[in-house]
Amino acid sequence: ASARSTVAVALEQAIAAGELVPGGRGWRDRQREVTAATLDRPHPGLPTQTWRSAIFTERLEHWVSFAQSRSPALGALRARHANRLLPAIPPPGDAAERLAPLRWLLSEADNQGGLGLTQTGALNRAFVIEATQRWQWWDLGFRGPTRQDDVWQLGAIHDLARHCGAARRHRRRLQLTSVGRRMVADPTVAWAAVVPWLAGTDEFAQMMAETATLVLLDHDGELAAADLWPTVAGLAAEQGWRVGGHGGEAPGERDVGWATRRWLQLGDLFGLVDELGEWRSRRIRLTPTGETAMVAYVRSRAPGPRSGLFA
Repeated sequence: ASARSTVAVALEQAIAAGELVPGGRGWRDRQREVTAATLDRPHPGLPTQTWRSAIFTERLEHWVSFAQSRSPALGALRARHANRLLPAIPPPGDAAERLAPLRWLLSEADNQGGLGLTQTGALNRAFVIEATQRWQWWDLGFRGPTRQDDVWQLGAIHDLARHCGAARRHRRRLQLTSVGRRMVADPTVAWAAVVPWLAGTDEFAQMMAETATLVLLDHDGELAAADLWPTVAGLAAEQGWRVGGHGGEAPGERDVGWATRRWLQLGDLFGLVDELGEWRSRRIRLTPTGETAMVAYVRSRAPGPRSGLFA
């Protein structure tokens, strides 16, 4: 609240000085500049902190304490890793390599003035074939793919491109946004845009990916799926999550496994998560780049605005 008041005063002073003219050309950009500069000023009552870092720290403390009030085990898990989330996490050196399939799709959309879509909004057959040949995604025998649903990798990056604001559907074409163009030009921009959406848009799926990450970090980044999913399900149930609508049952292993499916798919596609061994006895392991990505993912969620029951 104090930060908000301080920013309001700074904006009023900028208006009074003629540096910010509401409604004038580029005034929204100037408004953001004044706000950002104010938040990055030293906090008057907290040495070594800025207004921005003070807000982040306060929200991180709430992230831990809220969990402790509902699930002591989850609260303790968050507390063990909270300090790791305090500093900014730079993109890994291999960000361009990891996100190459997504950035290729975006560049193709840019070069072609948009990608053709079917009536249902899927990428058309010609592009499906081109993508599978380009990335060698087809391994189901002699019959080639006929639609986007035949190639999970393509569906995953198509959804991701839309979720992170890189592309949008306009009539029967997938068109690049200004964010998408910046992602094509700069892999670090692409990395920052993608990380918050690694688990999709569903709140339960996001929470399960966050909790699974913390559990994996507690075990040096690797754990048997037979141990990981029950642990995550137990923490979710203790926190109060239910599946099947109002009055539903506590989530089980299968619910968690299904909810984390998109995260594991993108993790496999971008080389962030390895699933090792036979299916029934497989182990889930974060790669070095995957650990960086998932810590950044948790960091993007932990200090976020509290809009849900299970923050």
